[in-house]
Amino acid sequence: MRRLQLIELEDLAWFPAILRDLATDYLQMMLHVSNPYAPVASRLRNALEASGEHRIIDLASGGSGPWARMLPLLAVTGAPVHVTLTDRYPNINAFANLAHHFRGNVTFASAPVDARRVPHELVGLRTIFSAFHHFSPEDGRAIIGDAVAQARPIAIFEATARTPAVFLAMLTTPLLVWLLTPLIRPLTPARLLFTYLVPLVPAIVLFDGVVSCLRSYTIDELRSLVEQVPGAEDYQWTIGVERAASAPLGITYCVGVPRPAHVG
Repeated sequence: MRRLQLIELEDLAWFPAILRDLATDYLQMMLHVSNPYAPVASRLRNALEASGEHRIIDLASGGSGPWARMLPLLAVTGAPVHVTLTDRYPNINAFANLAHHFRGNVTFASAPVDARRVPHELVGLRTIFSAFHHFSPEDGRAIIGDAVAQARPIAIFEATARTPAVFLAMLTTPLLVWLLTPLIRPLTPARLLFTYLVPLVPAIVLFDGVVSCLRSYTIDELRSLVEQVPGAEDYQWTIGVERAASAPLGITYCVGVPRPAHVG
């Protein structure tokens, strides 16, 4: 099945912020409950060590990403890690909640941040979890190219894929939204209204989830993107799929670290 560059509702500038935030809040809870990115924690630690970084700039953070579960996994190395959350449409409440929980280790950018043109003052290992598929090949090259141009390490991780197993798993989304919503805080009237009485959130998450699968990149496509970026040959790249018993569907990864002579 070829990749389709479709549009997810949450990508649209006119899409109501309240519905976008409710959808990303659910995705955040799903990440917390399922912890799908645990198998790639070691790859993230290796990228930090290889680049000499202790700061992470998380791009397209959505509802704040996998950090509630990932930060404790990184902490076992004993090295302090600081994460800055960013997004083109920042979910400020979700960002603030995570920053409060990990006081001193998590901060966030309140202003929009374009992953294709990251401000120079945001220094650190760039990460993208569950979001790279949102970008067209042109934009994907721009994201990787901006990291390379600024000599920043980059690590991309995706839980979606263009496979029958992932598509079938995605069809359970409405049921999962209904089951997990009572765990999300704050449990506001709007959350209850748009999840149960007027079930827009389950419909949005299902639609965007299916589109996410159709837009996901394969290993070969990621390699092709990297090969087209000027200067990428000055990086050490590891691209593949990480599989573990706790995540049988696998996590696609693309990690690039500047070679020592090219570190800025």
